[in-house]
Amino acid sequence: MYNNGTTIEYIPSAAYVANYQKNMYGEEEKLLDRFANNQGYHTSGYNKLFNNIVFLNLCRTGLYDLQGNIINVEQCENFNAGILKQGLYVAVIKLYHLLY
Repeated sequence: MYNNGTTIEYIPSAAYVANYQKNMYGEEEKLLDRFANNQGYHTSGYNKLFNNIVFLNLCRTGLYDLQGNIINVEQCENFNAGILKQGLYVAVIKLYHLLY
């Protein structure tokens, strides 16, 4: 899919996907910045839910593998120096930095 001959919307696929990921990362960063700046305007319940989604240990949420088996929590927490324990935001940032 990412070879030089494949295009997406007339753009080479490797360039398209890289640009898409860069934009996605930028939008997520803006969202978190806006949330941080406006946290005082939200209810404590909303803030708690948002923080849980972004910073919750993903391994303790009941993740399943592609075969439908529940993932072992200890193995998940040890994966890639514990990146999934640090939450969705950190995992996305790490992925972005690995790609570039």
